[in-house]
Amino acid sequence: MSRIKVNEISTLTGTDITIETGKTLTGTASQFKITGGTAGQALITDGSGGISFGAVDSLPTQSGNADKFLKTDGTTATWETVSHDPTMAGDLTGTASNAQIAAGAVSGTEVAATFDISSKTVTLPAASVTAHVTQFDDNNLKEDIALLGFQVASNGSLAKYNLVDQTSDSFESTAGLDLSTSTGEYHNTTSKFMSGAEAAGWFVGDRMSGANLLTVSSDMPWHSGENSIQYLVNGVTTYDAAGGAWFDAGGTGYIRFDHGAGNSKVYTNSRWTYNQGTSEGLFKWQGSNDASSWTDIGGTWTLGNTNNSTVQTDTHGTMTANTTSYRYYQAIYVSGAATNGGGRRLEMQFYGSAVTGNMILVSTATTALAAPTKGDIVLTWSDGVGTSVLANDISAEFSADNGSNWTPMTLANQGTTGTHNIATAHDVTRTSASGTAMRYRVKTLNQSATKETRIHAVALGWS
Repeated sequence: MSRIKVNEISTLTGTDITIETGKTLTGTASQFKITGGTAGQALITDGSGGISFGAVDSLPTQSGNADKFLKTDGTTATWETVSHDPTMAGDLTGTASNAQIAAGAVSGTEVAATFDISSKTVTLPAASVTAHVTQFDDNNLKEDIALLGFQVASNGSLAKYNLVDQTSDSFESTAGLDLSTSTGEYHNTTSKFMSGAEAAGWFVGDRMSGANLLTVSSDMPWHSGENSIQYLVNGVTTYDAAGGAWFDAGGTGYIRFDHGAGNSKVYTNSRWTYNQGTSEGLFKWQGSNDASSWTDIGGTWTLGNTNNSTVQTDTHGTMTANTTSYRYYQAIYVSGAATNGGGRRLEMQFYGSAVTGNMILVSTATTALAAPTKGDIVLTWSDGVGTSVLANDISAEFSADNGSNWTPMTLANQGTTGTHNIATAHDVTRTSASGTAMRYRVKTLNQSATKETRIHAVALGWS
């Protein structure tokens, strides 16, 4: 091995010292030293063989940046966190793992001309659907059905006419009314209507139904040998095959009328029927509201003499001065003794003056197929006296729990049937208790001598 030891090498000619191709200079890093440059710089070639010192971009520190990626903004390199579920933008919303089409991003342009969704269920809110067909209003149909129901009930003299979800009552009788809870009602049997007006006239018993509510004390037993005593009900002469009372000579007792709970009446006169005899003793009229405490409402009188069980037109025991209404009335024996046969037939009759008052009509219950959530009512009415106004003078309610709770119904005028006014309330949401025992309640209000409202028919429907 040959060695050349020199302190400086220079060219023989020119400025370059060339190392023969294929040959290298070998040594350790510390044996090579090139002067110039600054610490941290590197040798950089210009591509033409020229070498110089220059700065070199370096990586940011890696300490504490595990799992990050290198990012540059064109000047500075930084470590950044990798997003595993980035937020979407544009027409997509949410994160990459739960991206959704943004609201309003899809229009007719994005939708195919035809697509099959037969295997899918499409649910749309009603407010988002534009109706192209006018919704059918069946209220007029309900009213027509109710009016036809009135006609059927009237033609068939039916107490009530029931359909699947509706009942109609044209008041051919009072059988469709609950008389135990109705108050102040009078049934016109000729023109078929209900009102709070009691016409003047002679009658016996309960004017609402024509029933004879006569009761007799044990001292005035029925007499099997006497029949066909005449009396008047609602102004019509009729006959009572078992009516009246046979008053035994020397006995004590009474004959009495009970008009029923919640019903009291004012009478201005009285009369009776009887047969045979010349003097049957002294009697007096009395009134009561509890059948216990009695008030005299006329002086004592003596039965006169007539035969053949005719209606006596005498006004003995007049109650002209009476202005108090009573539930119970009685003719009670005061003193005296029977003559000429030892016993006489007696029956009370009353004369009621024209009275107008408020009326409450409560129907009997009709069973619904299922518990309803809505109610409908159609009623016809007319003015007997004065002019009535809906809401002020006529109100309506319905109940689904047999009348324990009521839902108000706001009535609206729907024209006339020719002679009667039509009032209706449709699709009234039930606010009272649920149930299937359906009833209506109609009230006439502010009634007086100058205002009489007549209710001709009522139909209640439900759904």
